[in-house]
Amino acid sequence: PDEPERLYTMREPRARWCVCGDQEDNSMWFPRDSPVITRTGVRLATALAVQYGWDLNAWDVKGAYLNTAPPRKGLCVRPPPELIRDNGWPEDSILELLSAQYGIADSGRAWFWCAHNYLVSLGCLPTKSDSCFFRYYRPGNDTGHPDGFLALNVDDTLWAGNEHFVKDIMMPFAKKFVIGSKSSGQFVFCGLEFKQDPVTKEVTITMNDYISSMSDVVLNSK
Repeated sequence: PDEPERLYTMREPRARWCVCGDQEDNSMWFPRDSPVITRTGVRLATALAVQYGWDLNAWDVKGAYLNTAPPRKGLCVRPPPELIRDNGWPEDSILELLSAQYGIADSGRAWFWCAHNYLVSLGCLPTKSDSCFFRYYRPGNDTGHPDGFLALNVDDTLWAGNEHFVKDIMMPFAKKFVIGSKSSGQFVFCGLEFKQDPVTKEVTITMNDYISSMSDVVLNSK
């Protein structure tokens, strides 16, 4: 009864196994870079959704890194002591990774190419100026206008399109990867707050919620 009232809501505890990739041998060189959507790409996506009257959607891929193969062959790790103890393994156990893991320097790159190659296999084309912005023209579409687009920012996607795009691209994408959250109409993507008018399809982008959550910084002249 003497404890102060809690100002937060208790949630179910969750944990994620992260590999200590920073402990790898620094003398080993391998590519680590992984592209993300540009600010221009985000604005292009917004403009296209408004122009064609499409609903703008934001999807999150759950456990994205775990959906792709290891970034390098024969990549092995030492399991944590708790995992060894709970499974009754020998203390000197070594595990070979069967998928990319969080904490490895090039896992982000492996996931990008996994998603990139799958989208290309479905018929999407990345733009020359932004490798994370994919557009789709269905076979026989001679209108010169795309059927839809998808912007990829690590495991977050921003997309919009017509019924052909939903059927040919997004439905297979949702079957290939586990989708966590799905948002439309009003959501946050890349730190930006999106709100789309359901009638006119106009989109307003702000950072009002983020700004209002910031505390004043008091500067002492002394």
